[in-house]
Amino acid sequence: MAVQVRSNAVDLRVEHKKGITAGDAMAEAHVRKSFLGKKLVNGKVATRGTELKDGDGVTVSPRSKNG
Repeated sequence: MAVQVRSNAVDLRVEHKKGITAGDAMAEAHVRKSFLGKKLVNGKVATRGTELKDGDGVTVSPRSKNG
């Protein structure tokens, strides 16, 4: 099973076992915690605790400054 993690600096396929969360996938892809802003799973707003399924896509946008 695998999911795709995307951010400005990362575009990585993460192999995983059943039960992985968006937060687990972001950690595995080495997305910096200071970078984390809005998280999407398959285009829908998600949290770090959102459980992922095979083929899901996690997209992380950067924190916005002054806004």
